[in-house]
Amino acid sequence: MSFTHDTPVGLQGWQERILHAYHHGEALALRGLQTKDFFTRHRLQQPLSVLSTAGLGALIEHEPSELYVRVQSAASLSMVEEVLDQAGQCLAFEPPRFLLKDSPSVANASIGGMVASGLSGPARVSAGSLRDHVLGVSLINGRGEYLQFGGQVMKNVAGYDVSRLLCGSWGMLGLITEVTFKVLPKAPCEQSIQVRASQSQALALLAQWGTRAWPLNASVWAPPSHDGHHFSDPRHHDQESGTWTLRFRGAAASVKASVESLHAEFKRLGLVSLELTAMQAQTLWSSVKDQTHGFFVSPPGVDSSAENASSFNVLWRLSLPLTQQHNTQALPSSPQAFMEWHGALRWFWAPLSQGLALRQEAATIGAQLTLWKTPPGLEAQALASSLTSSATAALLRPALSHASAKLNTHIQQAFDPKGVFYNGCLF
Repeated sequence: MSFTHDTPVGLQGWQERILHAYHHGEALALRGLQTKDFFTRHRLQQPLSVLSTAGLGALIEHEPSELYVRVQSAASLSMVEEVLDQAGQCLAFEPPRFLLKDSPSVANASIGGMVASGLSGPARVSAGSLRDHVLGVSLINGRGEYLQFGGQVMKNVAGYDVSRLLCGSWGMLGLITEVTFKVLPKAPCEQSIQVRASQSQALALLAQWGTRAWPLNASVWAPPSHDGHHFSDPRHHDQESGTWTLRFRGAAASVKASVESLHAEFKRLGLVSLELTAMQAQTLWSSVKDQTHGFFVSPPGVDSSAENASSFNVLWRLSLPLTQQHNTQALPSSPQAFMEWHGALRWFWAPLSQGLALRQEAATIGAQLTLWKTPPGLEAQALASSLTSSATAALLRPALSHASAKLNTHIQQAFDPKGVFYNGCLF
């Protein structure tokens, strides 16, 4: 199904604009639908001129029988998902959309921003990450050169895997103009189960289930203060037990058998479980994916009148290696965390002042701790005033080894030698 066969709209104009920046030492900030501004706004190292990707909003080609879709970078994720849904297909990694700052009722994202951020939703643990579904990419690098990498099907991908290199680059390697994705058929059956359990119970059971052939697609554990449970019996509440939700996807017979087996196992363990309705499940998983869940929007202990921004609770993202995903003491000094990806991804609120100690703890177990965002009541100026030391400012970037930082620098120099797209998000 072809929509247009033209090269990206405005390609020559964008190349000329980037070439001008290259020759005049100018830095450019790429802007799509601005759904990631909460993450990037404190990381900018210098005033940047905005380069909007408006005009790159077409869905170019979708071939349901070949399981791929080719899209321009400013196309909205909503539009792409709607087209795929009509064909009974989806982006299996469940990309998050987040909320537009000026239009909080509209959750959306651009395809370019989705790829540049490299973020995946709850199904990442079973379906793979965004980078596993990218087949090809076209971009304009920091020299104004139009480059194409990859293809439309897996067997056409050869040479350096630059397409996937761009995933998570946060726009520092160039202006993405087109992306080709592998798409998958939607699962014929889906069912979500919810149970009251402590985080240690959930992690222990997930470790035991590792060898079972269950179609377990995603899981999320929410602490008691923000669990959003559907249990009405107060006897099922205590200070340790949060709400653990598990989602099964696959063939109807397999999902049904797994759900029945799981209910029986919970009963033997003395845990009360229930099945969510389709509407309840959709609401929950969307709130986790797009971070509209109460845990992400209602941070503890926020006092917007405080003078010292380092005393504010900020949101941290902790990504654990597979060897540590079932570790209940992965970060002992952190509060009880919101847990995704069967324990491999954890979120928690903690004061900015604890950041360096928390990052050191994370590094000892090979985990990656990232300062994700500030609460709604915290002014940007207050946070900026607290980041006066280079050590604290470093919390805004991933903790990289010397070898990784050196490799990142070489890659960035190859694509953008004069730093036209440098934004401070990675190093």
